[in-house]
Amino acid sequence: MTEIEPRDVSIGSEALSGGIARGVLLLIGFLGSIVFARVLGATEFGAFYLLVTLENVVDRPIIGFAQAVKKRLSESQTDPSELLGAFLIGFAGFSLLIVIIASVWKSWITSYVQRGDALFLFLVLFLTLSAQEAFSTLLGATGRLGIVNWVDALRSLLTTPAQLLFVLTGFGVIGMTAGLTGASLAASFLLYYILHIKPTVPRREVFSSLFDYAKYSIPSSVVSFSYDRIGLIIIGLYLGPKISGYFEAALKLTIPALVVGMVAAGVLMPKVSQMSSQGEELSQEVDNVLSYSSIFAIPILFGCLAIADKIVITIYGGDFAPAGKFLVGLAFYRFMDTRTKPLLNTLRGVDRPDLDLYSNVSAFVTLLVVGVPALHQFGAMGMLAGMICAICTQFLIATIYIRKEVESVSHLSRPFISQIVAGIVMFVSITVLSDIFRLSPWYRVFILIGTGATIYFVTVLAISGQTRRTVSFVLRDFVKEKVRLPDKLSSDT
Repeated sequence: MTEIEPRDVSIGSEALSGGIARGVLLLIGFLGSIVFARVLGATEFGAFYLLVTLENVVDRPIIGFAQAVKKRLSESQTDPSELLGAFLIGFAGFSLLIVIIASVWKSWITSYVQRGDALFLFLVLFLTLSAQEAFSTLLGATGRLGIVNWVDALRSLLTTPAQLLFVLTGFGVIGMTAGLTGASLAASFLLYYILHIKPTVPRREVFSSLFDYAKYSIPSSVVSFSYDRIGLIIIGLYLGPKISGYFEAALKLTIPALVVGMVAAGVLMPKVSQMSSQGEELSQEVDNVLSYSSIFAIPILFGCLAIADKIVITIYGGDFAPAGKFLVGLAFYRFMDTRTKPLLNTLRGVDRPDLDLYSNVSAFVTLLVVGVPALHQFGAMGMLAGMICAICTQFLIATIYIRKEVESVSHLSRPFISQIVAGIVMFVSITVLSDIFRLSPWYRVFILIGTGATIYFVTVLAISGQTRRTVSFVLRDFVKEKVRLPDKLSSDT
């Protein structure tokens, strides 16, 4: 394994690199999802994503174990070979357990997804997707989230064309599954190659060290699983694949909100881990991430407030019009997620997975206590309200814990306030323009979205000198680290 020095990794550079990769991934996946939704219809579209979401729920324990391995890999004086050996043993054992349990529950899985081949599709998805996500987690121990995201972008580049080919030739959900599993398997082998560790048989002490962290990270991974995924599972259980298809379609439109925040928060954990183990000050690193983690989530939220229904109908067609009512709530949920993720990763980095677990359990309970009764009363909108309450609860609890572990963390930095102001300016502009001009034909909606985005980013740069300096520093680091220009030349750019 190459030298792990997460403290030397530039969060801004990795966020830019990962953000570009994430943007490529989103563009490819987004264009594919439009075709899939239109060709398959809401019911089949929902059935496929219920299968994927069910897999995402079931693989949580192995991902929690991978997080424990990642933590130990990011620390100094660790034996990577034994840690990888321990992970592979754990992965194999858990996979065998899931195959047995799923076979016993075959009738329930078939009824839930409303497909006779549901068990086979689920197991294939589980074995490939869990391996890919786990190896991505392990590679994240180096702090090089940019590489992880580029591999994920490559996976998307392989997945979407394959899925399009299968779907357009009539293979439907089976074709969607084949495209995703094949690309995920290829990505897993590539991640393993990049990790460049030869596994060895671990000593008992290695398992003991991992268990000290995994006893918190595994249950935390189970209950912290994205509340939108848990919400989709419950919606599918009560309301069926069709409503799930509407919900998933709206959710996909909000994914760009996570482009910067997800990558930056992921880099933060190993960097904080190493700095904390050496007694260094952490507040500046956390402040920097919180200042910009929502920079994409804010314009998406204000844009959805202005023209949510038009966006859904233009992209997915009139058959998906019911998805429009979910869009604003999901955009706010994404915004809160970008505020919460950096706090949770900081708690993991300072070796307090117990606090991470407590916040996740509290939020999970909130989701069930609020979301399920509200689902019975108000349908899928009730579950959406439960998701928002859950993420807000997690944010508040994580904020309290962070104040005890890291001093002087600012939640209302000047760059963040400037982004809110720019979002309001964008909202007013879009609202006025949509009243003045007719938003048909369809291309006018995209022109309006582009105009709103331009107004937002120009406003942010105009009113925030700190943001301008940060952009300059990030570009400099990106050129130096990723393009590999000589120091003198990069400093002259």
